[in-house]
Amino acid sequence: MVTAERDDMMGRVSRIRQPKNTSAPVRSIGATAVALMLVSGCSGVSPGEAAIIEGEVIGVRELQETTEQLNTISQQPSTPSSVLSELSRMPFFDRAAAGTPGELTEQQVIDVLQASGLENPTDLTIDVARTRQYGVTIEEPDMADALAELNTLTVEDFEALDIEVSDRYGSFDPNLLEVTPTTPEWITPAG
Repeated sequence: MVTAERDDMMGRVSRIRQPKNTSAPVRSIGATAVALMLVSGCSGVSPGEAAIIEGEVIGVRELQETTEQLNTISQQPSTPSSVLSELSRMPFFDRAAAGTPGELTEQQVIDVLQASGLENPTDLTIDVARTRQYGVTIEEPDMADALAELNTLTVEDFEALDIEVSDRYGSFDPNLLEVTPTTPEWITPAG
């Protein structure tokens, strides 16, 4: 009796799997591809990636760890989107500070982080901390050339940045020079 039920079930499974015409598998694959594109947000970043900034891939886990590290030493909480915003400014600060007396070395930034109580900062945490440090020191006399260069930047310069952000965190807004939350097109409000 059990064998007859199992054979009957296997027959039903076989009938379900067999397409009635040859175009059914193509539609199934096409629907799956569309669904995957919608879930991934179509942003150009792969699953597991939070963003790509000037060719540097930032992983979701790396971003989460950096956000956690920054929150252990900072009075103002960081979010993954705010960390990505700070990283979007990093290329400008690095270019402007290069060769000036105010240029920061990686070791200087690590020393500041360790003095704040963070023993083993990630590379990404070091990058964000460097950007924050430049934001604090930019108006010091030894940073005058860097400040002058930053003051010449335009929205077109920000638009030229090569930044792709996972829809999970928002989108890069060159007018604000930050990552702002967005609602993907495929999500519609209940109404």
